[in-house]
Amino acid sequence: MLRAVLGFVALVLLLSLASYHPLDPHPFNQGATGAGVQNLCGLAGSTLAGLLQTLMGTGAWILPPYLLWEAWPREGRRWPGRLAWLGLALAVWTALGAFGSRTWTSPDGASAMQLRWGGWLGSALWPTQRRFLGPVGLPLLLALAMLICALVLAPALTRALGRLLHHWLGEKAWPWVKPMPAKGFQGFISMVKRPFLRGRNPDQPELDAADGAALQALAQRHQALEAQREALLKAELETADARRKQPQIRAEDLLPPIQSLHLDAAQTLIEAQPLPATSAPTPVPADGSPYRARLLAEAPAAPKPRPTVAKAQVAKDRFGRESVQPPLPLTEPTPSRPLPALPPAPPPDPGPVSRETLPPRRLFDPPGQHAKADLAMLELIKERIGQKLSEFKIKGAVTGMQPGPVVTVFEFQPDAGIPLSRILGMEEDLALALQAEAVRMDRIPGKNLVGIEVPNPKREIITFREVIDSPAFRDAGGLLHLALGKDIAGKPVVADLNKMPHLLIGGSTGSGKSVGVNAMICSCLVRAMPDEVKLILVDPKMVELGVYEDIPHLWAPVVTDMKEAGRVLKWVVAQMEDRYRRLALLSVRDLKGFNAKIAEAGGSMDLSDRTPNPRWPDRPAVLEHLPYVLVVIDELADLMMVARSEVEDSIARIAQKARAVGIHLILATQRPSVDVVTGVIKANLPSRLSYRVRTKIDSRTILDCGGGEQLLGAGDALFLPNGASHPKRIHAPFLSEEETLRLVTWLRERGRPDYNQALISAMEAEEETALFDEADMGGGDDIYVRAVAVVTRERKASTSLLQRKLNLGYGRAARLIDRMEEEGIVGPDRGA
Repeated sequence: MLRAVLGFVALVLLLSLASYHPLDPHPFNQGATGAGVQNLCGLAGSTLAGLLQTLMGTGAWILPPYLLWEAWPREGRRWPGRLAWLGLALAVWTALGAFGSRTWTSPDGASAMQLRWGGWLGSALWPTQRRFLGPVGLPLLLALAMLICALVLAPALTRALGRLLHHWLGEKAWPWVKPMPAKGFQGFISMVKRPFLRGRNPDQPELDAADGAALQALAQRHQALEAQREALLKAELETADARRKQPQIRAEDLLPPIQSLHLDAAQTLIEAQPLPATSAPTPVPADGSPYRARLLAEAPAAPKPRPTVAKAQVAKDRFGRESVQPPLPLTEPTPSRPLPALPPAPPPDPGPVSRETLPPRRLFDPPGQHAKADLAMLELIKERIGQKLSEFKIKGAVTGMQPGPVVTVFEFQPDAGIPLSRILGMEEDLALALQAEAVRMDRIPGKNLVGIEVPNPKREIITFREVIDSPAFRDAGGLLHLALGKDIAGKPVVADLNKMPHLLIGGSTGSGKSVGVNAMICSCLVRAMPDEVKLILVDPKMVELGVYEDIPHLWAPVVTDMKEAGRVLKWVVAQMEDRYRRLALLSVRDLKGFNAKIAEAGGSMDLSDRTPNPRWPDRPAVLEHLPYVLVVIDELADLMMVARSEVEDSIARIAQKARAVGIHLILATQRPSVDVVTGVIKANLPSRLSYRVRTKIDSRTILDCGGGEQLLGAGDALFLPNGASHPKRIHAPFLSEEETLRLVTWLRERGRPDYNQALISAMEAEEETALFDEADMGGGDDIYVRAVAVVTRERKASTSLLQRKLNLGYGRAARLIDRMEEEGIVGPDRGA
């Protein structure tokens, strides 16, 4: 309503001044002819224009544009404060002073007094100002006043000039002011900007005397925060200076001093002194090669002492260090004996990898420089969060913030009586207000605070190298520790697969799931030897895990056929049962205790004198070390489509029992729906990792809670470890294809894969043979014996009977009937 009134007044003023005529009647015009009013707004317009022209002259033209500017609706509209009205008055005074002495005569014969450009006020101010400031000072003062008016009345111009000044300071003036503290300039800029920002917030009430104490407390708190920031910055600068001044320790500094063999010939000779009768020091080759040491040992001995220079000579060795030579005799320089070229080293024999050899960290790219968080931008976001929540009647305060590599967590403490569900429903509104891709909100465990996770303006790239170089990964003692990335605070996250003991991963296309799985596999490869951890990789897409082909850790080639994958899982179940029998022989509970007893026995244990067990006729005669087995399935959905029942049963059995015998599963899928991740699979895989998914339903399928749809992608994930009820947000490391290829190439050059022949035979066997003839493939004969017992008891044979009694599918029941017919147990089918 008030904007409409201001716009109407501004339009009337503009039309009245534009159509002003000196002969129109108004209270200050005594010479009006009465021939009619020529003003477009009539008598009211002529009266208003005459009054303003007579009093202010040209300064009256400032009022209509300013009133239109304030009445114009725009984004972030703020009501003018006292500073804006002061700027308007200053602009009017500038116009009055600039045109106070200018007059012009109307052709209609009006007096010059009526047509002064500065009006009566300008005519009254001009002589006084000119007398005090002179002809030069007055124009300079008016120009300065006009600039201040523009800055006050046009915030956009203020910001443009500020950016220009910032660019000039950064490009031109910074080299001269660089030694000074940076926070001093920020304080100076803040001091300059503070008067222009004060009083322009419509929600800020006018402060009276009663609010003086509160204002003073706020100012003291602001000063304390500024002092704390300056102290932190000063400490960082001192630490950096001390680090630069600290001498760099080089590898050559740790070696014993090397005395040079060749010194510069040009030396100043002074009075000669006799050389003590001591033997010359034996030269040590710089590269430590025994071949060079032998050649140097065969060199001729040093001559007898002769008059020498009194000052020791100084030269530099091959490492650039200064080497001091004792005084040498005055002999003629003789050419040094050239050393023969060393024979080239033979190519390494790609045999088995030794236990002392692990992939070096240099195979992975080092981390780059991480930019510091923009505290000013974070403070602005903090204020916007508080304002947006207050608009929706959610009272509280943002008590702190925790910057991280990808997101910043703002801690919001709500007032009493505000339910948590109401705050959590503000995610989309806050994302809209902050112009962010996604905002996630959740309670902070252990605190009465709500964490608001806002994406950083500039995302930090987390490299795989910085995670595996962290103490959390380096000091871990297990073989199956996975480098999952960093948490929201920037701390490395490392999980032990022995405690999980299996992991279910979900994520849509482009969420970083494949990169995360590769990082987990490489985490095991850089920690374990091939005889300690064996990999079984199932890759339906044939492009994700094929890069690991022919590395020594593989127990079988990468499986790409889904029918073979079903048989592989059944073989793993048989392997699990066989391992439990081996553990029972030594009366141990897990694989770690089993391998410890085998190591105490010298690496193997002879069982030839044991009593034969009829339940285990093929019991091995010697027990040996058993490696951990890691089964990685990159796409579970494709596997479930081909062999759903067999795969689901095998995964459930492995997940239930395989932890104690060292067999672990990592299942990944980009379609986390209920028909892929069934209830049986979820119940047996308590550890979950969800990258960004499409819907909240998919997030609940993986995590049993929402939040996965609010992630940012590119490695942003929620990790729910075993036994936890609350997911933890992490950011997966980036592992490029070049880094993976360097690691795989390094492993291939140092060893060959040692495939398990029983597993290879199971993969290549026909389906019927795998079901019924192989004892190691999960008890096919057992089902056949039960089927024969059912037919004998019921005195009839049919496919539907076996389906009902044994809970089988139609295909398996039909094959059992066919086998009974081949063996003569039942007669041929006579039809219905």
